[in-house]
Amino acid sequence: MANSRRMLIKKPIIFVLITIILIVSTLQLTSAIVDWIIPSEAELNSNFDVKIFGDKLYFPEITVPNGFEIVLDKSNGIITNNIYRTYYTSNLDITFRPTSIGTFTFKGVYSQGDGVKSFSDKTITIKTSGIEITCPVCPINEEWSECILEKQKRNTYSCSELTDFICESTEEERECQQDVSIKDKLEDKTKNRFITKITDFFKYIWDKLIFWR
Repeated sequence: MANSRRMLIKKPIIFVLITIILIVSTLQLTSAIVDWIIPSEAELNSNFDVKIFGDKLYFPEITVPNGFEIVLDKSNGIITNNIYRTYYTSNLDITFRPTSIGTFTFKGVYSQGDGVKSFSDKTITIKTSGIEITCPVCPINEEWSECILEKQKRNTYSCSELTDFICESTEEERECQQDVSIKDKLEDKTKNRFITKITDFFKYIWDKLIFWR
């Protein structure tokens, strides 16, 4: 009888312990879920937030595309060579400001003590806020340089959406054209001399005819 009573007492205790273990495990798994939110669109020079949800994060890293600057970061992270790092181990909220238009992709990794994991890639498109951006007046393309080692060079300038509406310089190179130009000049001189001689000849004949009349 005593053994039966002990078994009856132990069963509820075991059940309670198992229930507590399951609840704790569920809570741990829930707190371990990690995700991040980045808007799909933002306006040029307008702030937006990158939010990371999760707990027990170890050294999260974010690859920040060119054309973004950090405005506010309470975790006091650092960014080197476009890699943002922080020692913060809980939810993160970082404010960025885009300085270029286009479509960009944010990437990130983190660890929870069981290996390195990757955030899902997030793509954001930066647009203008209804303000039309136009190119400035670019410098005039340079003249071809003198021949150096049978080559000529010059700088040309272009501006478009592809250059973020900034005048960019491009160096062009070609084979020297001096020989061709000299040849053309000699041919022109020869033609002019021939025409002059023909003109003088006919003028001479005309003068003679007038004289013999």
